[in-house]
Amino acid sequence: MPYQISEERRDWYRRVSARSRKRKIAAAKGDLVGEASQVNTPNLDPATLMPALAPHGLRALSLFAGGGGLDLGFERAGFEHVASFDILDICGETLRGSRPAWAVFSCQEGDVQHRDWSRFKGAVDVVHGGPPCQPFSIAGKRHGSRDRRDMWPAFINAVHKVHPAAFLAENVPGLLDSRFGRYVSDMIVEPLSDDYQISTFRILASDFGVPQVRKRVFFVGFRSGKAAGAFRVPTPTHRAAADLFDRDNRTSGARAALGLPDIGVDCCAPTIRSGFTGPRKSTSILNSKASQAVWARLRIWPNGVQRDREAATKFPPENGHFRLAVQDCALLQGFPGNWHFAGAAYQVIGQIGNSVCPPVAYAVAKAVATALGAAGRLQPAPDAPGAQAPGSLPQRPRLYVEQSSHPEAVPSDIRRQDGRSVEAGWQRRVATAGRARRPANRGGERDALTGGGNPPPVRKTCRSPSSPTGGSGPNMRDTGRGFRGRS
Repeated sequence: MPYQISEERRDWYRRVSARSRKRKIAAAKGDLVGEASQVNTPNLDPATLMPALAPHGLRALSLFAGGGGLDLGFERAGFEHVASFDILDICGETLRGSRPAWAVFSCQEGDVQHRDWSRFKGAVDVVHGGPPCQPFSIAGKRHGSRDRRDMWPAFINAVHKVHPAAFLAENVPGLLDSRFGRYVSDMIVEPLSDDYQISTFRILASDFGVPQVRKRVFFVGFRSGKAAGAFRVPTPTHRAAADLFDRDNRTSGARAALGLPDIGVDCCAPTIRSGFTGPRKSTSILNSKASQAVWARLRIWPNGVQRDREAATKFPPENGHFRLAVQDCALLQGFPGNWHFAGAAYQVIGQIGNSVCPPVAYAVAKAVATALGAAGRLQPAPDAPGAQAPGSLPQRPRLYVEQSSHPEAVPSDIRRQDGRSVEAGWQRRVATAGRARRPANRGGERDALTGGGNPPPVRKTCRSPSSPTGGSGPNMRDTGRGFRGRS
């Protein structure tokens, strides 16, 4: 149905756009300095929501890596990074800039539809990724399998070819709507159910300390029946509302997290909209009229997001509300300040809005590690005696894990072969090289990782092609002409 708009409303948009252009020019000249406020100093450090765990030797392969939300969460949860794939070159720049040692494949090399995954078979414990959500999102046209951006078949193919002990896939809650019930059953669950026992659940980001109302659905599958039985959906660590007896675990409101003055009103931010969504490459994070009302109560302006905080303070909205910078959006999504996004403002917003909140990824990654640990999947820490250089896939001895009295706890005690304890918690013992293998379980798990070396990092720069993910490369102009992106 074509978008209907009256001539009167169209004229109003034109006036707003013209006025915004004038203010933007004035801000660039420094004429609005008198209206500018001080640069905000955030009170929330998202890194505190996901304390780094000691390495446990489990290895993760990332598909549709985007801005790196899943990758970062898995890293903080002790997983070893094998490689990241994303078709957008700007996402590759972000990942390589934040983690120079990682193997990152972007542009044509990052296209997961045309990869030979055989080199990763036996070298990866978990495959994770978030296939593009636009075919199922209420913010899109919801064409499902008829949308060329539907990458679920490519994800499932990779899981079949790599054959990891577990997989994790993330998407929008709309995927579980009744209209997509047949798709989920026939195109996701059925093709994987022969090899994996699958759990499906929803998670609210604010339950894990992220100051944003953001719901996502997860599919987690295990080859081992024992691991599937041990898996527990992560328990919330925070409360969004005030609690007289639990103030330390209260999720910060958006204003408090950003370090803004107390105005007597505060709550979690509405869901951040991706800058890659829709035909315009907008610098707005506004996703609905309802969310606009929430932003207004918070006195935070969700349009015209700036590249840095200094630029945001020099370009105050006419209504006096706080203008966001991309760093503020990243914080509201749960990214720590040392995670640096490449690209123009709309490209950064696109990466942020498409990402899994890292603290949420961290919570799910811990739960996956616990389940695999219960099934005896843990490996020695990478710096254990006899471990090879990071550029190779070592032949590692098998570890048998003694079950904790708290199965939902994170496996936090990692005792190396030299007997030194990394952290207090679980007990582990190393199987000697001469010990006979255990019989294969129903899922057919292997006793040791085998295979060749890690794929080398790809540092090729190219213009991103017309992408199934709906994104664009650095050659796209950041016009900021849409009325949503206006001040």
